[in-house]
Amino acid sequence: MTTKTNLFIIGVKKCGTTYYRNVLANHDEINGGVIKEPNYFISELVDKGKFGAEYIPGNVKTHFGFIENKNDYERNFAQNSIKEHKYVLDASVSYIEFEEAAEKI
Repeated sequence: MTTKTNLFIIGVKKCGTTYYRNVLANHDEINGGVIKEPNYFISELVDKGKFGAEYIPGNVKTHFGFIENKNDYERNFAQNSIKEHKYVLDASVSYIEFEEAAEKI
């Protein structure tokens, strides 16, 4: 399975990113993961209290979380995949708030 994220939705809150993520994730070639906004590339930069969410490995159907290690990040997509996907989609809108996110991605 391809676990390297190669498709991102980086928008702002309340601008339709959930809708677009859901449309894209329903495509046969796109794996949208279990968690829409894993925030992996900014997990150590963000004030988690500000967002009021925490990723607990094994939880499913969570809208967003803060995945802090690569294995959990890959598992987010592996749980949602029974076949090879051409694209792996991360729709963490919070990436737009951190300059460092682009370099990490």
